[in-house]
Amino acid sequence: MDPSAPSAPNTSPQPTDSSDHLKAVHLDGETTVGGDLVGGDKKIGRDEFNIKAERDVTVIIRSGGGSGDQPSGETLGAIPNLEPPYGAIWKLWNKGRIVPFLGAGASLIGRLPNQEWNAQDPPFMPNGTELSNLLADEATYPSNDKRERSDLSKVSSYYNDLLGRRNLRARLRELFNREASPATLHEMVASIPVPQVIITTNYDGLIERAFHNAQKPYDLVIHPTDRRAFANAVLWQPYGADEPKPVKPNELYIDLATTTVIYKMHGTVDAQKSELDSFVITEDDYVEFLSRMTNRTAMPDLFMEYFYERSFLFLGYSLQDWTLRVILKNLHKQLAQRAQAADEQEPTHSWAIQFQPTEVERRLWERRNVSIFDLTLQEFVANLQQWRTR
Repeated sequence: MDPSAPSAPNTSPQPTDSSDHLKAVHLDGETTVGGDLVGGDKKIGRDEFNIKAERDVTVIIRSGGGSGDQPSGETLGAIPNLEPPYGAIWKLWNKGRIVPFLGAGASLIGRLPNQEWNAQDPPFMPNGTELSNLLADEATYPSNDKRERSDLSKVSSYYNDLLGRRNLRARLRELFNREASPATLHEMVASIPVPQVIITTNYDGLIERAFHNAQKPYDLVIHPTDRRAFANAVLWQPYGADEPKPVKPNELYIDLATTTVIYKMHGTVDAQKSELDSFVITEDDYVEFLSRMTNRTAMPDLFMEYFYERSFLFLGYSLQDWTLRVILKNLHKQLAQRAQAADEQEPTHSWAIQFQPTEVERRLWERRNVSIFDLTLQEFVANLQQWRTR
């Protein structure tokens, strides 16, 4: 999983001044990180960088808050607890009309409430707070503030600066490259009988293992933000290939009518070769990824064309994760532009499953044409599976 996108309540740090660990992102004519913000090796100027994404990157990374978009955690009013359209979702999914979008919560299904994670003998993947606290302890993070120590991107940035990227990758590999059983959600995704594109921001190999257990082939596409050798590329590993190969996003071609693709948007731990591990985890990683996202050099054009006529099903996410908000903004904007060009009113509607969302989060989802339903992923999977026999 990518625990930097947790489904738990927000634990971002309080606003800080310009001495904050993150190198400044300036907007006075040019967007920079430590001088330049680059998408691969290309400098990105203000005109090329989406204004709303700029605002989120500059304000939300620094403050842990938003600029009108940050959920406050307060419930503004009672909302009827509507049921998801299980029958419609199941039928659309089996026709290849849904794109599952798996977040950190997808890897935590089955974990008992208050069940502690033990880094020495972990029975399951850590959540974002647990991973952040572990890295903070090991790097002797210079703060005892619980909110700050739970900020994974900030803590991992400190770990990276103090111990180096190689040691950070090695530690993450130790934690995520291990045998673990896929959850019921992963198994359900692998049970769909038609080709599909699955997006996940998780590092672990649970979704791949579910397809392997089901004896179903798939291609793997990985976003390698922290690998300079693959700047401005994605890694594509066709089914049966020994290792992935770099391909420019606009040159990737896969027959999506016949091939299932697992797209690992925030990198992955490679089961066989550590040199192929890649993680979007530090503050700079996220800025680099989002700069490529807004500059349209991250998401393959092939996928955007595929998404246009399909609905997203968000599983295991919270909009208190600012990175997801920026990703959603860009996806929604690009899909809305395609809809406008095709003389349609709006992109296809999508759905999200999130336990106990705030009213603000509801409004943020709905603003992006996403209906949100209040229940756990385990409940959603159990209810949806009833349709498998109908």
